[in-house]
Amino acid sequence: VNRFSRRTQMAKKDIGGLLGGAGLGGLTKLGSSVAAMAALGKAIGDVAANGRALETSMAHLQSLTGLSGDVMGKVKQMATDTAMAMGISSDQIVDSYGVIGSKMPELLKSPEALDAIARSAATLAKAGVMPLEASIESLTGIMNQMGASAEEAEAYINVLAAGSKNGAGNIEYLATAFTKAGSAIRNAGLTVQEGTALIEALAKRMPDAAEAGTALRNVLLVLGT
Repeated sequence: VNRFSRRTQMAKKDIGGLLGGAGLGGLTKLGSSVAAMAALGKAIGDVAANGRALETSMAHLQSLTGLSGDVMGKVKQMATDTAMAMGISSDQIVDSYGVIGSKMPELLKSPEALDAIARSAATLAKAGVMPLEASIESLTGIMNQMGASAEEAEAYINVLAAGSKNGAGNIEYLATAFTKAGSAIRNAGLTVQEGTALIEALAKRMPDAAEAGTALRNVLLVLGT
């Protein structure tokens, strides 16, 4: 037993020497250093993965838009700035440009317009607690129905966020109803604010957004004849 005890003491002494005389306290410091190095390694790996994802998204967007390398460089910086402002990844922003362009092809040659709608959609996603792509789908769908331009995106998200907050229908409900009634709302000379108010009034009694939109369209068509 004494021999084992002596060996244990010698082992402790040797370890303490390796740790600069810090003993068991040094082990704790060593453990903290190893954990810090592991965290740093993971962070570096995440940055590299995000960089690869961004380049993949950029290549896809360039093939979709046909924009030159110089312009794509500006798009990359724009996406990085927007990502930092919105608190999401740059590749998600670039991907959102592509989705917006597929919904509104006339904007594919205008990176600034794509970015304006992407920023608005990201804001709307946070307000409506919904995925970014669903927000883009809702926003561009309503804007297309109403014939709105990219410059009107911010005004649109304010109307939709306010309507969904104060009314019975959420943003996706509004988007579905506008898909059915948007053209009739526009042809009747009504604004997006007025259309939203009418849809929200129906949402109190009609839980199905498509049915509400169809009912509103039929009423407006009758009134217009």
